[in-house]
Amino acid sequence: MQHCEIALSDQANVDDGERDELDQTALRPGVAAELQKERERLTHAQALQAFAAAGCGLLYDEEGSIVEQLSKLAREAHHWAAV
Repeated sequence: MQHCEIALSDQANVDDGERDELDQTALRPGVAAELQKERERLTHAQALQAFAAAGCGLLYDEEGSIVEQLSKLAREAHHWAAV
C-alpha cells in the first residue's frame, strides 16, 4: 500500500484523523507530487490574493489612499482654475 508523502513542514498541519485517512488510502503513483504541486499553487494564489487586497487598500480604501489624494488634488485644481 502506498502512502501519501506530506512535506515535513506540513505534517504539523495534519491532524491524527487526516493522517490515518491518508495512511489507509491507496494512492496511484505520482499523486503525492501532484498534491504538493497543487498545494504550492494554492499557496501562491493565497499570497497573490493578499497582495491584491493590499493594493486595493492603498488605491481606494485606506485613509490617504491614492484615489483620496487625487480627489483632493482635483478639488484644488478646480479651485485654482476658477481664479
